[in-house]
Amino acid sequence: QVACQAAVKRVALELRELTPVLLAPDVPHRFFRVRGASFLHGLLKKHDGKWYLIVANGEPVSHAAVALALPKSAKGKAEVLFEERALMVNNGILVDDFGPYAVHVYRLGT
Repeated sequence: QVACQAAVKRVALELRELTPVLLAPDVPHRFFRVRGASFLHGLLKKHDGKWYLIVANGEPVSHAAVALALPKSAKGKAEVLFEERALMVNNGILVDDFGPYAVHVYRLGT
């Protein structure tokens, strides 16, 4: 029960932080696609001059080295929110691993 309460509290804090992003208009899907990974579902938002990419694995299995295609102009570091890590974006491609039902939230500069 304590672990469940901690998980609910963590999700509530994450949602509170993401509320302004979630309320921002969606960026058309033509600016984001998943290469050969129909098991992933994604949403691209722009808020306060930053891009936010929210991607969820809809399957109960892990997938390694999944390539997420962003606009070609996307480059540099993508911060993975709530996970204390960052990934590099090269030529508009972001590569990450997804555990079962994993959700990653990426924040990219302009």
